[in-house]
Amino acid sequence: ELGVRSIGIPAISTGIYGFPVDAAAEVAVATVAGHVREKPGSLEHVALVCFSADAHAVFAAALAAYADEGPA
Repeated sequence: ELGVRSIGIPAISTGIYGFPVDAAAEVAVATVAGHVREKPGSLEHVALVCFSADAHAVFAAALAAYADEGPA
């Protein structure tokens, strides 16, 4: 709708608000993958933004699992 080609998605609620980082990673990865499946070529760059090395590791694992297994 806005015509964006790049987007950054921060894991903001996983900090002081306590949303589980593993759940956030799964939702973010599945949502981005679903969008890309529905509208191929609509995005050029997606940044999943993590604020700690621990969060990065969880998001990286979620991406790897999705790549290996596909959608749940």
